[in-house]
Amino acid sequence: MAHKGTLPTVAADAFVAPNASLVGKVDLGAGAGVWYGAVVRGDGNGGKAGVTIGANASIQERAVVTSEGGATSIGDNVVVGVGAQVAGGCTLHANSLVGVGAVVGAGAVVEAGSVVAAGAVVGEKLTVP
Repeated sequence: MAHKGTLPTVAADAFVAPNASLVGKVDLGAGAGVWYGAVVRGDGNGGKAGVTIGANASIQERAVVTSEGGATSIGDNVVVGVGAQVAGGCTLHANSLVGVGAVVGAGAVVEAGSVVAAGAVVGEKLTVP
């Protein structure tokens, strides 16, 4: 879905479920998936801040990823679990996992290979080593 004239970019072999929403400046990498009911919003900062999702990453059912407050970067092989929320300005490095129903606050960083447990809350601008 376009936002201020910007459409998402989706790799040819990526999967977007029929009822998932990609809005605005979203770049979905090779082999990545956005599953049923998930929302990825690249409409932050008046459409200037987007969401980049790396190769083979999985944004699972009913997860919400935004770019409000700054660009959001999700690395290769990252899993954002069912119903999880990732706020704007976050960086989820390669091979990390955000568990079912977890919340990652604005500007937080999840380092490579780290796990945010199901239902956990990572505060704004915190780093998960």
